[in-house]
Amino acid sequence: MSAPDVVAAFSQSYREARDRFLAAASSVKLEVEHHVHPTVRGAEGEELACDIALLGDPAAPALVYLLSGTHGVEGFSGSSSNATCTPDPQKPSTPCVPDRR
Repeated sequence: MSAPDVVAAFSQSYREARDRFLAAASSVKLEVEHHVHPTVRGAEGEELACDIALLGDPAAPALVYLLSGTHGVEGFSGSSSNATCTPDPQKPSTPCVPDRR
């Protein structure tokens, strides 16, 4: 991944970061669970949520769990890598997931 691609992966706000993650999950047809905070809103009045996307067999004996943005500023770096590295099942090799064939 080139330097401009890395910079472009970072969002400028929580809303943009969440939208990018949801778009990445949607683009590879992943189901997403939304757990919206019942009372607190974001800095721009947006809903705050934990969005969960599952890639693969839910009955698998092991999984990789990625989490970002639960405390604040680290959300921007975590969200950028989660959205950028969402694997595409049609493309076995992505910038963050090497081809294991």
